[in-house]
Amino acid sequence: MSTNLQQMIDRAVDERGIALMTHWVIGYPSLEETYKVVEKMIAGGAEIIELQLPFSEPMADGHTISRASHIALQNGTTINDCFGFITDVKRRHPDTCIIAMTYFNIVFMRGINNFVRSLKEAGADGLIVPDLPPEEIEAEEYFSSCEQHKLHPILIFAPSCDNERLKFLGKVSSGLVYCVGRKGVTGQATHFNEELAALLQRYRNATHLPIALGFGVQQPEHINFLKGKTDIAVIGSRFISLYNESGADNIETVIKSLR
Repeated sequence: MSTNLQQMIDRAVDERGIALMTHWVIGYPSLEETYKVVEKMIAGGAEIIELQLPFSEPMADGHTISRASHIALQNGTTINDCFGFITDVKRRHPDTCIIAMTYFNIVFMRGINNFVRSLKEAGADGLIVPDLPPEEIEAEEYFSSCEQHKLHPILIFAPSCDNERLKFLGKVSSGLVYCVGRKGVTGQATHFNEELAALLQRYRNATHLPIALGFGVQQPEHINFLKGKTDIAVIGSRFISLYNESGADNIETVIKSLR
């Protein structure tokens, strides 16, 4: 499946050493504010925006993102709101790649094929569903629907995976692979050291796809460490914390300072 996602990643790596993927929860703290945040992220130079559809039990997320998801739901953010939001962002910024992230209960309740089709029609390039193992019965329909509608199903590499498991996940993933730098949930500290470099090399050896490193990426020195080791750096919790401190205005400046 060849799309502008691959072209965007290749161009960012060639020109700037690494692509940036920023993460936000749709509807936090409101849809209006989410628009402001995403505009700042794009203006700052983020090539890929990962937009999380809020869910009541976000098992892979730490306190910061879980709280954002809870508030978005309290405010009444719906799945249709999320599809509409992605549509609007893609209409204004057709060259920006959009990766959606959510949990399988939302996909299942909507109907797998219906959800995938609607997400693709909204303009998303890929989808991350962290709690759907590829061996599950439902995964067959999920992968089939993604192929039919040309939406990249993005799987996750974790430190607990052995090399055989990594190679299997790398084969069934598409577009890119989301790599976790440590055990645990989002928002905790990741150590950018030789141990992480060795883990990233193990990830790299398991797939021909671009690899994105998430969980704990926050500072320019982290980005510099990742250049040449990964293709994409993913920053999420830091921007929510930054927003909580000073609103959306500083987000663009911070993104520009990362590379």
